[in-house]
Amino acid sequence: MLIYVVTAYRFGDRESHSYVVGAFDNEEESLKQAKLEREWRGGKYQCEVRSMELNVTLESKNYNVVLALPKLFPCYTLLEDS
Repeated sequence: MLIYVVTAYRFGDRESHSYVVGAFDNEEESLKQAKLEREWRGGKYQCEVRSMELNVTLESKNYNVVLALPKLFPCYTLLEDS
């Protein structure tokens, strides 16, 4: 059985706070929930949706990214000495 796991990441950063929004058996519903979560959190959290087979080990990358996180830009820029 194929499941879709929705995970929310603060500011879309994998190194920051994250939580599982839910696991769904329908791609359309998982995308809908990811969008609702992002809107409900005011854009502070970005969601990723991965599809995978239920009860199958993750030893090798056996999942597909259905909705990817946006690319992050560096928060800090080093200034050159004048």
